Amino acid sequence: MKTLVFFATALCALAFGAEKHAENLSEAEAAIGHSEGKEAFDEQMKGTPRKNGFGELPQGLNRDRLLSWLAPNDDPALLYFAGARSWGGKDRYVAAACFAVNKQTLDDARKYYSDAVCRLNEDGFKFFLGVFDFANGKFAPVAKSEDISDMAFTVFAAEVREVLPNYHKFDLADYRLNEKEKAFGVRGGYDVGYAGGGAFYEFLALFRVTDGEIVKVFGEQMYGYENIAGDWNDDGTRQHDIYEAKSTLHVLKTKTDGFFDWELRSDEGEKTRYRWSKQYGIYSVE
Repeated sequence: MKTLVFFATALCALAFGAEKHAENLSEAEAAIGHSEGKEAFDEQMKGTPRKNGFGELPQGLNRDRLLSWLAPNDDPALLYFAGARSWGGKDRYVAAACFAVNKQTLDDARKYYSDAVCRLNEDGFKFFLGVFDFANGKFAPVAKSEDISDMAFTVFAAEVREVLPNYHKFDLADYRLNEKEKAFGVRGGYDVGYAGGGAFYEFLALFRVTDGEIVKVFGEQMYGYENIAGDWNDDGTRQHDIYEAKSTLHVLKTKTDGFFDWELRSDEGEKTRYRWSKQYGIYSVE
């Protein structure tokens, strides 16, 4: 059993918008307004694998060379996937690697799944991040993380609880720390199965590269979706109620201790301001 390391710089509950009622499952699918929910619906209800959100290693980079630096104490034979995407310049990349803790876990994952999702809440994987430069066949390490598979988030649902997400993609939007630095993000999701429906909650973790290390500076729930099955219809189909909530993070022009302030804005019009905490090295609610 993992020891959950709680990571959220504030407790900012997502407020669900108005309920959308659907007479059947087809109408329920059409009622989902955001891509995050549509992808979750396809995965939960249709078994559609998620697209690879971590990218591919740059051509010419030896995978074992990357892994020996990124996770030197882990067996390459237990690698589930490794990927990288260009970030902050043509020669700089962010990388992710997901390892199973044993061969049985790896075999089961390959048997039942076909996507690049590190399923941490199944308590059987490790997850590593790295930043490196690669040009003219030369690999130059910049910074890396420890295993972050125990980084937990708070889900704001009917029952507030801490969960481990399944990491499924990089988020490389322009999250500026200051004029010279920016953070990179990883998105993770948590699924809940209901009889005839389901729920999905997505989180954003942002990281800073400093002194050869990758350091967490922000973490919040960004999206929530619930598909609640209701009464049965005479034709054997079932009615559904759809609930959604989404927030986006904005970089402001104002600064605190040399770092841009950030603002989380929900679809319902709620705004939460984050300022840099010099004492803790993270963004926290003002």
